[in-house]
Amino acid sequence: MTIERPRALFTVVTDDVDFALSVIFACARSNAPSFARVIDDPVEILALPNGAKVHPGIWTTSRETSGAEIAWRGRRRRGGLVFLSDDEMEKVSRWRARNVAGERDAPASPPPTSPVAVTAPVPQFAQEWR
Repeated sequence: MTIERPRALFTVVTDDVDFALSVIFACARSNAPSFARVIDDPVEILALPNGAKVHPGIWTTSRETSGAEIAWRGRRRRGGLVFLSDDEMEKVSRWRARNVAGERDAPASPPPTSPVAVTAPVPQFAQEWR
């Protein structure tokens, strides 16, 4: 059985997925936004198709030792990638700020229990991106 994943609006290329998620989106893998794909596999990086929308990239290791960055430089030399515009980068920054604000607004301790459970709606982050 194949699980359908929402189509990512752009791809982040990195050598450390967890670090990139933390820096760009202020989140962990468990709550990563569905509108972005984050990859660190050199084979996936080299396979990015022409026309793929990409974030500039986040690097944590030396350029000489990172297979992901070596693949990224090779893929960029072939051309055909579309980098996020300034407006799109601003949208990412606003999404991150809302995500951080939401975490800061969360109560430090669980609320008192009541006989009626109230559930907040799940935010549609992909819609917020647009």
